[in-house]
Amino acid sequence: MTKRNSSPSRALSVCAMVLAVAVVSGPALAEGNGKSHGRPDAVRQELNDLIAAYSYTYDSKDIVRWLGLFEDDATWSWFGPEGDLVLELNGTDEMRAFFEPRLVGLTQQGVQTRHLQTNTVLTAFKGNVAKTRTIVLVSWQYESEAAPRLVHTGHYDDTFVRTRGEWKFKERSIFVDHH
Repeated sequence: MTKRNSSPSRALSVCAMVLAVAVVSGPALAEGNGKSHGRPDAVRQELNDLIAAYSYTYDSKDIVRWLGLFEDDATWSWFGPEGDLVLELNGTDEMRAFFEPRLVGLTQQGVQTRHLQTNTVLTAFKGNVAKTRTIVLVSWQYESEAAPRLVHTGHYDDTFVRTRGEWKFKERSIFVDHH
């Protein structure tokens, strides 16, 4: 049988850690829903989770869940390498009309897309509005291909709003690096 170290200094150290955790997480836990309540570190994590959900839902071709990440009046835009606007979709109805047939077509062609979004930085945060910039690499892989191929590189500029206790995309703009 091993003897536990039960020195007063160890007990004090454990108490200090428990107190530190309670102080840091107390406000979020007190609300009972684990949401950020305006703490920038927690907001950053919630936004990163939303950005990841964008990839997972689009790449699994789940249009309903993908559209659920956006405010109803959100804007999705595509900009070319010189900053020229190529496509702008206003509202989830326009987004559905454009993306739903696209996702069906990718499925019919046997294309697996992957959106790798990384290096997200929080560029602005005030109250219920936040902005980020995220690097993106998009690959496609046909069923017959042994490896995926890169089809897009660029970055997203995003504006998020927090309504009804959750963050959603208000504006999502992709700026591609190629023609």
